[in-house]
Amino acid sequence: MQPFVRAIRSEADRYKTSHDEPMDMTALSTVAVTNLRERSMPETTFLLGGIDVDGPHLFTLGTDEGALEDPYAAVGSGQQIAYGILDTGVPQSLTTSKARLIAARAIQSAAERDVQIGIGVHVAEISDDGVDIHPYESVDDLLEGR
Repeated sequence: MQPFVRAIRSEADRYKTSHDEPMDMTALSTVAVTNLRERSMPETTFLLGGIDVDGPHLFTLGTDEGALEDPYAAVGSGQQIAYGILDTGVPQSLTTSKARLIAARAIQSAAERDVQIGIGVHVAEISDDGVDIHPYESVDDLLEGR
């Protein structure tokens, strides 16, 4: 993954140098999918999130599907179960704490039904100030806000 991330960052830096402004998230998602296809990455789905002048964006990236933008996303072996919670629980307007709670419930539901899901959880909060990553030892810790 590190070479893939370095390549995407390099393209974004090159664009910023050439155009004197950052690449927008839609263009970055296209660069990322193209890079995935060129690298013949295995059948894996990735998430790409960020903020540009148009606001926040979240893309699901896959070599077959391309880049799909959605307000929320789930990837991995438990994604179908997680989407069941997300599709019914995500309102149009959402606070960070409410989003974290809904995500925790989706992960908890998926983990109860899928033995491939690990124990720890990392929550990445993307804002104008950057990315804050919060590790939790378990879904229960996330649900309880520990």
